[in-house]
Amino acid sequence: QGYKSTSYDKGAATTYCYFAYPSYLQRLNWKSAYVYNFGRSAMTMRSDHKNSYRACARWPKAIEMAEVLDKVIIGLGTNDSKLFAGDWTDTDNQQFISDFFVLVDTLSENNKDIQFMYYNSLVHGSSGRYGADFILELQSECVNQAKQKGYDIELCDMNTYSKENMPLNT
Repeated sequence: QGYKSTSYDKGAATTYCYFAYPSYLQRLNWKSAYVYNFGRSAMTMRSDHKNSYRACARWPKAIEMAEVLDKVIIGLGTNDSKLFAGDWTDTDNQQFISDFFVLVDTLSENNKDIQFMYYNSLVHGSSGRYGADFILELQSECVNQAKQKGYDIELCDMNTYSKENMPLNT
């Protein structure tokens, strides 16, 4: 969604909207593309969590529009690299991969030409249960498995980019 970029409940932009990456991407491509923003802040791809993206109103809208989309950016943020309870286990790994494939399988079901870009998790500037490094390997594994299944998908290493170019806690 772009944290603090839009007020989903009110359908109105806040003062942060202009600087959020979906808005910026639209401005860069204003002559050649339309950017739809189906993201939702504070959600997770994990279907076994109370804040599952698939339970929010934007997921059915994304599915509804999927057949006209050329490219889909999957930008998983810190909520997808957060330890929900206890240690992350092999079962959590399998759940993450399974939920990833629900996402890409569903979006490409009626549009086999969709190209995916997978933005891995940015560095999170605070301490705590966010930004676990092991999730980067898991995200990379999702992309590798998707390529093996024939998906047109690329991994964009936003984690390294954010470490090198963005001050923490901003």
